[in-house]
Amino acid sequence: MRIITGNHCDPSVSHQGLLATLNQRSAFGLATLDNVGMLIANYGVDVARLAINEFGRRCRSFLRDNDTLMEFSDSRVYYVLTDLNDTNHLLLAALKFERLFDCPFETNEQSIPLYVNVGWLFCTTRSCSSEEDSSRLYQMVGQAQQNAISCGRKYDILSTENTATSQV
Repeated sequence: MRIITGNHCDPSVSHQGLLATLNQRSAFGLATLDNVGMLIANYGVDVARLAINEFGRRCRSFLRDNDTLMEFSDSRVYYVLTDLNDTNHLLLAALKFERLFDCPFETNEQSIPLYVNVGWLFCTTRSCSSEEDSSRLYQMVGQAQQNAISCGRKYDILSTENTATSQV
């Protein structure tokens, strides 16, 4: 397991290191906590901070030994999942990640929902990690996440072959 924290290092170097771990049997993911503003407005800054910490804890708990997580900000993380067999393997991982956020965060006798959306990109080509493709990879993973949000789903999966495999 490798965790790169965006706050403690140069983000451009971090992103290059993160993308360098991509290969033909890996996936690139973007997860965000989307209700931070609502948490602050409804529960206050202190409770929102606890919820953000819980988001980070749950995101880190998802990692397997060879996976990488980059905590870009308190409410935005990027993943590289390695050693995937196919898109079905990624689908199982996406469902596992979704289950991490099924239960609300409990604090001060309050149940607080954590609204998390994820975009996943399954890498089908060896050129996934090439420097010239980095902006394309970020655009594609961002598009997958936007697809999930616009369709009211928790996640969406795309592949580098531009074959959409969208799931609930």
